[in-house]
Amino acid sequence: MNANEMPKEGEINNFLENRLHDNLEPIKHFWAILYYMEKEKSLDRKDIKKLRQEAKGKAIDEFDDVSTETTIDAAISGSRGFNMDQRKEFDPLYLKNGLKGVLTKYFKRKELDDNDKKIFKLLYKISSESDENNSKERNAWAITPGENGKYWDEFRKEEIIAIGWSKLGPLSNYQSKDEIEQEIKNKYPSDEETEPENKARSCYYFANDIKKGDIIISKNGSSRELFGIGIVKKNNPYNYVKERDYYKNTIEVNWIIEMPQDHPLGLDNLDKQFDYKVVYNYNYLDEVISEIIKKHPEYEDDLKQYMTKPIEIDFENPNLGGLSEGLFFPESYYESIKKRIKTSLENGKHLILIGPPGTGKSKLAKNICKSYRISNKKWKMSTATSDWTTFDTIGGYRMKSDQSLEFTPGIFLDCFQDNDNIWLIIDEINRADIDKAFGSLFSALTGDDIELPYEIDGENINLIGTPSDKKDKTRSPTNYIIPKKWRIIATMNTFDKASLYEMSYAFMRRFAFIEVNIPKNEDIDSELIERYIDCWDNVDKKEDKIIKDITLMWKHINETRRIGPALIKDIYSYLLSNPKDYEGALIQYVYPQFEGISKTKQKDFIENICEDIENLDEEILIDFVEDFFRIDLGLDTAEIL
Repeated sequence: MNANEMPKEGEINNFLENRLHDNLEPIKHFWAILYYMEKEKSLDRKDIKKLRQEAKGKAIDEFDDVSTETTIDAAISGSRGFNMDQRKEFDPLYLKNGLKGVLTKYFKRKELDDNDKKIFKLLYKISSESDENNSKERNAWAITPGENGKYWDEFRKEEIIAIGWSKLGPLSNYQSKDEIEQEIKNKYPSDEETEPENKARSCYYFANDIKKGDIIISKNGSSRELFGIGIVKKNNPYNYVKERDYYKNTIEVNWIIEMPQDHPLGLDNLDKQFDYKVVYNYNYLDEVISEIIKKHPEYEDDLKQYMTKPIEIDFENPNLGGLSEGLFFPESYYESIKKRIKTSLENGKHLILIGPPGTGKSKLAKNICKSYRISNKKWKMSTATSDWTTFDTIGGYRMKSDQSLEFTPGIFLDCFQDNDNIWLIIDEINRADIDKAFGSLFSALTGDDIELPYEIDGENINLIGTPSDKKDKTRSPTNYIIPKKWRIIATMNTFDKASLYEMSYAFMRRFAFIEVNIPKNEDIDSELIERYIDCWDNVDKKEDKIIKDITLMWKHINETRRIGPALIKDIYSYLLSNPKDYEGALIQYVYPQFEGISKTKQKDFIENICEDIENLDEEILIDFVEDFFRIDLGLDTAEIL
């Protein structure tokens, strides 16, 4: 924009609209953002004036043309004309992600020209600094929405939090906690024996100490149950609403997390349960958010911005309470495996979980990540294949649309790009050709620094295997540093363990091998099957006949090839829906595991299982095995009978 294009002061809005007459979307978005910037300040004129002056100052500092300054000023003025129809589009985005969400989304829209993008970047910078300053002053308050949360559904619908003691009148009229305590004794004499000083403290905090931007934790009394988390909407938020029939002391809240009143979120692994007090300053917000994210990873983007520090990986004090979630291990074995996992990770080892198919290795790998406060967005899972090469794992050149080549990181380098520390789960690592797939990672995992045969803008790409604070090992687009706390958790089937011999000793040294075993045949009985059913997801029905038959079936399968309880769960679930189709269950879930089993063992399996389990159609099994494995068992049904 040239200086001679500058409009007169009274024509600013018309100028902006005319300049974009072919497409008014950019200016609408621009006004929307400024509207929410004002909203962030609760429409306080002093704050808006300060923001306008700050925007002008930063614009003059960063851009030479005075037009940028004028455009910012115009947009701030224009934002006051932001109408209700436009708010319908933007309010949900603002309430979910705040001002940064609005800025980020609309900054990326293609119809913005370069000048608009400059301004958006500037506003985002101002917003970030403002958020950073506000976050330092933010407090968290745990508040009970009525006994046993009985008013929670009402509060979340009205977007408020409220407390009782309405007979006291407006709590803002009292000068001190002592005044409130005395009035509680006068107005609620029957409560004198139930700690009126704590109630007075709750009332005083609610009316005087809660500020805009503070976090409200709606809790269920003195439990570890959570109804919701929200943000206080405005400055001087306390309001006494005399028209309400009860709980007249209110504060407006944008609820970010909302659980149903009859199904609060249990945070069983919190070190400290909530206090019985109705309102109090809560100092364990990071822990609460960490627990919520572990149970509901979809809330991570909404909540992590309110943490006082990033979620840390703590190898010395992991939260291993959920390690067996969805799994069952005998108690002594469970304690042993917890100890081995903790010790190995603490000592800098990566893990290979090794065991028969169906022992829950993949599920256990995910549970390990969760136990170390690694949310879904901080770990990823990839299944190894025989086709893997270093192009898939380390990376390589890919063709861009303009026919030029660009380096693209593979699944390993992707884990520690942009200061990330994303743990990697490799399922069935035994499928990969170790040398072909892992290449340079061998050396990097043993602590060496590797120069990769790729370049970015003429600079060689380096894989740094020994994290250091030295300046020559700073993170950059060409330096991929393996963080000290980065881990690979791999799984491997026992009968594929020949793959171990393809790993170099130096590579194996970086891994701890954790055996995930199955019960011995003498320990498998109906009671054990029922204990598995109790912890299996989406399985809660117990059928005695099927449980009895499954017990016998598992023993016979293990005599041929050992399998874990996950496959038994699949068989049990199938038989609940198809109680007469035992042959189908074996064909779908068991026989694929019998690849490579000798003809003699195949024959013995059919003979033994048909002898113990009634109504099995041995002819169907014989025909399937002979066709699927291309062998002649030399059996007929008469022999078996």
